[in-house]
Amino acid sequence: ALATSTLGQTFSRPAAAQALDPVVVMSVTDSDELTQDLLYLTASAGVGDFGRLFAMLASPYTSTLDRQNPAAGYATMTDGPPASVVFIPVKDLDSLLGTLEPQIGLPEDLGDGILEIGTDRPESMFLKESEGWVFVTNDEANLVNLPANPVELLGGLNEKYTVAIRFNATALP
Repeated sequence: ALATSTLGQTFSRPAAAQALDPVVVMSVTDSDELTQDLLYLTASAGVGDFGRLFAMLASPYTSTLDRQNPAAGYATMTDGPPASVVFIPVKDLDSLLGTLEPQIGLPEDLGDGILEIGTDRPESMFLKESEGWVFVTNDEANLVNLPANPVELLGGLNEKYTVAIRFNATALP
């Protein structure tokens, strides 16, 4: 199964992570597993060369990632619009940003470990590295009170599914 949706199910996670109370959690398995799945699917479809080409072209971008941890994101809702944050496991953020520089430009340091990218675009993005994770969002305020171990928010989705989404209706205001 590629995705799961659990309406009204509460997340099983430690009390420290419960403070976030996300409405939606999205998970993508670690990049090694994702690459293997892609290679399997393209080979099964008779276009294995396409899968191998994709893996080769993606390698400069994934070489700076911690390939054993998932990428994911969450959305919370309080009084205002939904706040969404994506988190990506990184080994070397500076190298990743250097690789992406032609696409995103040079990051601007805003202090407190927060960088702004895409300032030449209609909407820039903000990121902050913490404990081997880079958190990315479109609102700098979302980078306050980040989870110490964001994988706990996934409740095991990354271990069961390649791509998964969990909806928590009880977190709706």
